[in-house]
Amino acid sequence: MNTISCLRGFSVLLFVMAIALALSGQHAQAAEPAAKPEAKKTTIWQYGEFSEIEFRGQKEQSASFHGGDVTASDSTLAGLYKKLTGKEPDENAGTIGRILDTIGSMGWELVLIDREDDHALKITTFYFKRPVN
Repeated sequence: MNTISCLRGFSVLLFVMAIALALSGQHAQAAEPAAKPEAKKTTIWQYGEFSEIEFRGQKEQSASFHGGDVTASDSTLAGLYKKLTGKEPDENAGTIGRILDTIGSMGWELVLIDREDDHALKITTFYFKRPVN
């Protein structure tokens, strides 16, 4: 056998092997579909705010919470606690800590506190968010 005919035979053999390899790869791909990447779920948020207003030189106060389907306001923190929970206030119900705990137990997460203080008013506003979905 001469060298040229040997090279032709070898070339044909390589060609047949390449086709067989390509076909087997297509078959494997058809049998196992590629995994689809998971779609990232977008969180939808509700926002709420709790405000406490103290009037300087007076014993008056105002407290309110607005968020989602909840709206409540009263002239005292204890009164706001009762409106938010439906429970009779105890001695700690008139504290900001108790109000914040109550709002947190409703699924709200504190994200920002803002204070305004001037000669007539002291306003503290707490901003919250919670996922809807």
